[in-house]
Parts: sequence; C-alpha cells; structure tokens
Amino acid sequence: MVFQGAFLSGNWGGWSDFLERVETPSNLGPFSYEVADTKLKRRPHPKHVLQLVLYSDLLTEIQGRAPEFAHVELGTGERATLRLADYAHYAREVVRFV
Repeated sequence: MVFQGAFLSGNWGGWSDFLERVETPSNLGPFSYEVADTKLKRRPHPKHVLQLVLYSDLLTEIQGRAPEFAHVELGTGERATLRLADYAHYAREVVRFV
C-alpha cells in the first residue's frame, strides 16, 4: 500500500489517497497497483470516476500496465470498485475538452 501516491505528466497531476498492490505483473516486477481514493459521499459521483480514470492513466505510464480496477472508499464505509474499461472512454473524452 502506498499512501498519497503522486502523479505528474504534462499538464496533469494529483495525489491519490492510496495505491493498492495487486499481484499482476508490470514493469515494476511481479506486481502492479490500483488507485483507491476516499470520499465522504454515500455513492460514487461522476467527478470521482473522472479522477480515478485520470490517476489510473497516469499510473499506467509509471508501471507500463493499465490497472483493471479503481476503488472509492465511501463515507458509509462501503467500497465501490469500478472496472476502468467501463468508464475510460467517456472520461478521456471529457478530459480532451478541459
């Protein structure tokens, strides 16, 4: 687990709350990471999805492998796990216009 993983690439950057190690090989070795962020909301909000996709894209540059999932720890204590492939196209289109 990495706390406050920092990302910077071009005009984009940020700090994820956590990077969670998963046992999927990457350029880092026999493991890789997935982004996990904490929010006080009761359910994921679209802006959280955009943030998670952006952080995951920046993480891909570092580890040479796209994470399959990203996670939001909600204010209710529940965890929402997002399959990034379900949201990535939408999020990347939004970012193009920002």
